[in-house]
Order: sequence, then C-alpha cells, then structure tokens
Amino acid sequence: MPEGVLSVAADPKDVYVWNLVIAPNTDPYKGFFKLRVAIHPEYPFKPPKIFFETPIYHMNVDPKTNQACLHTLQADTWKPSTQMVSVLRSLFYFLSYPQPERSVQPDLSALFLKDPTGYLKAAADFTKEKASTKPE
Repeated sequence: MPEGVLSVAADPKDVYVWNLVIAPNTDPYKGFFKLRVAIHPEYPFKPPKIFFETPIYHMNVDPKTNQACLHTLQADTWKPSTQMVSVLRSLFYFLSYPQPERSVQPDLSALFLKDPTGYLKAAADFTKEKASTKPE
C-alpha cells in the first residue's frame, strides 16, 4: 500500500466497496480522511470511483457527491492494466496537485488561479475543521 493509507477494509455488505482511512502528510491536507472506493463489477475494464466520506476542500471533488474526479479514473482515460495501488498513489498526487483545468468547483479553481496561497489557507482551515486528528 502507498504511504499514507492507514487501513483498507471491504464493506461486509458489499464486496465491491472498500472503506479506507488515509493520512496525507502534505499541506494543506494533514489529517485523517475516510474514503469509500466503489469498484465497478466490470473492474478492471471499468474504473473504480473514490468518494470522500470526510468533507474536503478541493476543486476536483464534486461537492454534491464527494466524488474525487481524478483524471486517471475517467472512462476515456482509464486503462484496465491500472492496479488499485496505482489508483491510490494517484489519489495522493491529486491531493498535492489540484487540476484547475478539470475543476468541478469553478469558484475554488478561480481562487486557486488568482490567489494560490489563499486557496491553500482555506483548504488547511477546512481540513482542521473537518478532518480527524486521529485515526478512527
């Protein structure tokens, strides 16, 4: 498992759902986050979906569904040879390097482009408010 993945457990009611706890070690997301990975029944031919159960301030996370919109998990860019460990590594990259051109929250990408320091401060403040300070 990539560094920062603290636990992975299959949902006892659904083998296609994994529950994760991650602890990014980079600003502005230092904290503990719960995630849910929904693995498509046709995996590896269809990509999994990652949802933040812990709210996160990130321009590439859909605010309605909390789905992480990683480029590598889009249907048109997904490769069946991609392993789940690579998906998790790309998640940590995604946290460190937001993609304003793929933003699902235009107000956050506008802030990031206009004032990157302000964006990072807002994300850090949000993380302090919403993320856990200890693994659960």
